[in-house]
Formats: sequence, C-alpha cells, structure tokens
Amino acid sequence: MSLHDQVVGCLNDAKVVATTAAKRIEYLKQATEVLVHRQPGLAVEFAPAVLEFQVRAVLRAATMVECSIVCLPPRQTDKSAQVRKFVLEFAVELGQRQPEQCM
Repeated sequence: MSLHDQVVGCLNDAKVVATTAAKRIEYLKQATEVLVHRQPGLAVEFAPAVLEFQVRAVLRAATMVECSIVCLPPRQTDKSAQVRKFVLEFAVELGQRQPEQCM
C-alpha cells in the first residue's frame, strides 16, 4: 500500500469508522506521521482533510474528491476537544517543519 493510500485510509477511518475521540486521534496520528515525517510532500493535498476536524467551515478541494476522502458535511466537525486539540498541534507542527507550505 502506498503512503498516499495509507493516508486516505486513515482519514476515512477517522471520519467514518472511529466511534470515540481516542480512536479518531489514533487514526489522525497515523496520517500525520506520514504527512509530517515520512512524506511531507503529501501535506498540501491532505492538510485540508485533517483540518476539517478543527474548523467549522468545511474545506473542500478537488484533490479530496479525486482521492476518495470522505468530506464531513458543514457543522458536523468533531465535537471532541481532544481531537480538535490534536489537529491544532498538527497544524503547528506542519507550519514549523514546512513553513513554505503555509504561505
């Protein structure tokens, strides 16, 4: 399985399969490990899907449709403060490691 496919699977599982905040964080950690450490080039494509767990406005990008990531409907972002905190930490780490991606 490619790293791209691994991230797609983790994000879909976090959005659809996981029933607890702890499980969603587990899937998000797997995805962010790839996006921040193993294959940072994928971060531009997948960061909006990760950030959906944090923001109220749903970020929809053509790349999400192309790679079959499930998008959450508006106002159905994650209610767990733990998940939102993890996503914020992801955004900060990504910005520190790849500042050029945040411009």
